[in-house]
Amino acid sequence: MVAAMKRYLVPVVWIFCLSLAFWLGRLTKGDDSESGVTEKAARPGTPAEDAAPGSAGKASRAASSKEKDGISEEAEARARLIAELRSTLKDPSTITRLPRWLHSIEAASPAEMEATAEMLAEASRRGRQFPEEARIFWNSWGAKDGSAAMAYLEKNPQLKTGDSGYQVAQGWAAKDPHAAMEWIRGRPATEGDKNIVRGAMKGWAERDFSAATAYVLNSEAEAAVRSPDVASEMAWTIWYSGGEDATARWFDTLRNHPDPDLAFAKGAFNTMLEAYGRGDQQEASVNFLRTQLGNPWCDTDAVARLLFRVSKGEPEKMVGAIVSLGPDPESGRYYEIESAIARWSSQDANGPGLWLKSLQRNAPAYDEAAAAYAESLTSVDSAAAVQWAGTIKNEELRRQTLSRVQPSAESQ
Repeated sequence: MVAAMKRYLVPVVWIFCLSLAFWLGRLTKGDDSESGVTEKAARPGTPAEDAAPGSAGKASRAASSKEKDGISEEAEARARLIAELRSTLKDPSTITRLPRWLHSIEAASPAEMEATAEMLAEASRRGRQFPEEARIFWNSWGAKDGSAAMAYLEKNPQLKTGDSGYQVAQGWAAKDPHAAMEWIRGRPATEGDKNIVRGAMKGWAERDFSAATAYVLNSEAEAAVRSPDVASEMAWTIWYSGGEDATARWFDTLRNHPDPDLAFAKGAFNTMLEAYGRGDQQEASVNFLRTQLGNPWCDTDAVARLLFRVSKGEPEKMVGAIVSLGPDPESGRYYEIESAIARWSSQDANGPGLWLKSLQRNAPAYDEAAAAYAESLTSVDSAAAVQWAGTIKNEELRRQTLSRVQPSAESQ
């Protein structure tokens, strides 16, 4: 009996002991695990330490490791920026690429600029052109370190004569015009430097238009500074930044200067003719021309070209603009009114007559308009031509007009 009990109890005891040992082991392992986390958290040099608030161990070791490998944080940041710029150029969408590029270029230090220039050059060699990105880059490099940017262009003269030199000079002068102009004066002028001078004056005019104008009007200023191209840059600047009133005051300054540079003023005037000729600006154009009448750079052909453009070639509108502008201060005659009336009459024989009837006979423009209309009718209706010539108030003009239209009347 006892033997049988031993035979059954021994395995039961062993199973109990093994079970007890198993559970005690689990409990012990759990305690060790919990204490191990705490111990690791308290022990320096473990990953848990980096998760603890205020710990600087990981950053310190990472920095130490990088220093051992010869990589500084500055170099790593530079590499990241260059990588971002390369990635940006791979972006096929201009809408997203340009803002990314602008953001990275603004964040770049002068040290990254030469590497970026090489990046753009490499892309160009591979047939990929990025004109807007290049413009942003060169302008920014000029603002950050104009001297270094110009030194790079000196080593790459094929870039200096194009838009790159212009953008560098503009960015540099917009930040430090005196340094930029000193650099220009300190070296022999070449044909390729015209763009650089033009860009520098553009940047200076954007920063301080009055100071830039005073420099140009200085009799000792370089000839390149007083060129029509520079005048054009400055005219666009004052037009966009100051509007019509500021532009008119600038032309007053040019006119009233004791030694006006006519070539410079003519360049500025021609630019404004282009500006006013864009779009439907007839009234504004007439107002501008009125402020310029009598100036040596305001010639009849230029006035006629602008009036024709803003009238869109429509004779009736052009005649209205001519009358609104008024006569030439020197000759007292209305600009191109004869050719405008003749063109109108060729398209609509009755149009000028109806207009003249609506115009009072004592209106300043009546006599010239009536004379032009009478002459335009000589080959169409000579009797009507004589009749219109007879309405001219000025005796001398009436006599001259009748002498031209009456032979046609007599031949019929």
